[in-house]
Amino acid sequence: MNQKTLFETDAPPKPAKQRASEVKGAQRSLAHLRKAGYVAEVVEQWKPFGSPTAIADRLDAIVEERNRLVQFLVALVGRARPIGDGGDGWGLTITDAERDALADTTRHQAAPKADRGNVGYRKDLFGCLDIIAFRPGEPGVVGVQSTSRAGIAGHVRDYLVKPELREFLADWLSTPDRTFVLHGWQKWEHQNKSGDGVHYRWDVEERIITPADLVEERF
Repeated sequence: MNQKTLFETDAPPKPAKQRASEVKGAQRSLAHLRKAGYVAEVVEQWKPFGSPTAIADRLDAIVEERNRLVQFLVALVGRARPIGDGGDGWGLTITDAERDALADTTRHQAAPKADRGNVGYRKDLFGCLDIIAFRPGEPGVVGVQSTSRAGIAGHVRDYLVKPELREFLADWLSTPDRTFVLHGWQKWEHQNKSGDGVHYRWDVEERIITPADLVEERF
């Protein structure tokens, strides 16, 4: 198996009837896998909030989380200082703890959505599976979690420090013919072949998770 890329395609997926900016990461990964010849399906779960009281409590929690995020960002911006004589822009240094807190806050803000007449949120299966896939005629099952390219490091850290994820992935990877991959998506600017103008394309970085990623000493 190629450790650099697991799913080789000639071109990025172009989901039909949707603008690229409207397609979620899991749907990009789903199209990417199917284009590569995999049978794949999204397995994230729909979690209804339940009673009106539970819905109201969840909405209040979301508002509170976002208010904390805004306050955190305002505080960071207030610490920005000019670089050099100011001609090179502004710079800001943050600690590892602040970076982790920011990543954790933004990653867990699940905005409420309407689905089948209910209000709820989507949750990855077992906390880390967006998609399960296999290629007909070949052994093995692949579990995929989709995120942004910038979010890859945060997810890998979660797999190590969160006991429930660490235990699940250890069991998953210890089962023969099972693989787990992180898809990190990012939109890039590409020069047109004619040299006149640019176009934008979503590219994916694939991070194959191994048992070594679940060992404390790696970090």
